[in-house]
Amino acid sequence: PLPSPDHPPPSPPPSPSSPPPLPPIERSADSARESTAATAAATAGDSLDSATLAPTDQSENATAAATTVAADDANPAVGRHGFPRGAMVSATFATAELQDLLANWLSHAEAVGLLNIFVIALDTKVAAWCAEQQVPFMDASHLIVKEQFTHSVKGFREHKRSFNAIGIAKVLALQGLLAAGLDVLLSDADVVWVGNPLAYLGSGHLAVADIAVTSDCIFTFEPERPERDVFGQVPDPSRAEFNTGVLLIRATAAGRAFVSRWETSQRESNDMDLHDQSHFNRVAKRGNGLQPVEGFILQSSGGEREGGEEGGGEGLYRSVRGEITNVENDREAFPEEWRKGLRPRYFQTLNPKADEGHLRLALLPTGQFPNGHTQFVSHIPARTNTQPLAVHNTYQYSGGVGKVARFREAGVWNMDG
Repeated sequence: PLPSPDHPPPSPPPSPSSPPPLPPIERSADSARESTAATAAATAGDSLDSATLAPTDQSENATAAATTVAADDANPAVGRHGFPRGAMVSATFATAELQDLLANWLSHAEAVGLLNIFVIALDTKVAAWCAEQQVPFMDASHLIVKEQFTHSVKGFREHKRSFNAIGIAKVLALQGLLAAGLDVLLSDADVVWVGNPLAYLGSGHLAVADIAVTSDCIFTFEPERPERDVFGQVPDPSRAEFNTGVLLIRATAAGRAFVSRWETSQRESNDMDLHDQSHFNRVAKRGNGLQPVEGFILQSSGGEREGGEEGGGEGLYRSVRGEITNVENDREAFPEEWRKGLRPRYFQTLNPKADEGHLRLALLPTGQFPNGHTQFVSHIPARTNTQPLAVHNTYQYSGGVGKVARFREAGVWNMDG
C-alpha cells in the first residue's frame, strides 16, 4: 500500500479554497451492518447548548462542567452503538476543515478491520455527515465554540488559540470515553492505517501498558545502536518528543489519572505556544517519575478499571494478561523483533501514588508506526523490509494540502475515486 519513491508523480492537489462537501464512504454490506445506524447527533440528552462553553474560558467551574458534558455525552453515544464496557474503540476526531482527511482515515481504518471505529465530531457538520454515513460518532461540537476560531488554508495549527481549544476538546472527549469504561485507540485524521494493530497491541508487555504512544524520533529502535552516530547525533528514542498522533489509553486507574493530569496541565496553562501534545509530554516526562524498564512490574499495578474490574471487560487487556506474567521482557519473548527495533521501549513509575498504581507507558517503534520523516524521507520501512501498521503524515510544512499531496505520491489517498 505504500509504494517506493519511484511511484509516478501525483496529480495536482485540490484548490485550497473552500473545502468540498464531505464525500460518501464506500463500505461493504457487512461493514454497513456492523456500523450501527446513527440518528441525528442532537438527540435528547446527547448534547448541550454549544454557547455555554467558550474555548478561552479556563475557569475550574467551566472545565468541570465540560468534563461532565463529555462523560455524559460519551455514555449515550456508547449505548447507542452497543460498545460493551471494557471494549476498545478505534477513534479519530475532526472538524469540517479536515473532512477529506477524515474520509481517507475511515477508508483505511475499515479496510484493515479496526475494531469499533468511532469519530469524535468537533463540529455539527461532521456530526451530521457521520449520521448520514452511518459512522458511529460522538457529538463533541458543544466542547468548542467554533465561531470564535480562525484558520488558514493550512488549517488551525498556525492559529494557536484555536488549535489549543481543539486540543482541550479532544482530551475532554477522551476522558468521557474512558469514564464509559472503554479503552481508546486514538489517531489523528492524517494517519493512514495500513495494517491491523490489534495483535501487536495485545502482545508481550505492551498488552498491559496503560498508555502507548508514537514518537517523533527520526531513528529506528534497534537496541544495539551506538550512543552517537557518525554525525554526532544521539539516536535514543526517549530523547524525542512523544507524538500523540497514534495514542492508546486503556481505562485503568493509572490511564484515567494520567489523562486527568493532562487536561489539568492544559487548563492551567496560559502559554499559547504549548498545545495538547506539549502538555502530554510535560505530564509524561516531568510529572510522573517515569523510568525506563525492560519489562513492566506486574504486581501492585495500576491495572484496575473503572468499576473495580482488574483487567476488565472482554478486550485485549484481560485476554493476554495471564500469558505474559512469566515473561521477563520482550527481548526473551520476541528476540528477532527486539533485535530489529520492532518492539516498544517501556517506561514505568517506580514510586506510584497509592490510588493509581504504576503508570506503564510504551513508546511505539518507528519501524511499525513511522512518522512522516521515517516513512517518506528516510524510507526506513522500505529499506528494512518492514510493513508498518500506521503511518502519521508529519514532518511536512504545507498543512492539509501538503499532506494530501504526500499521500497521493505514496498511493494511499483513496478520495480521488
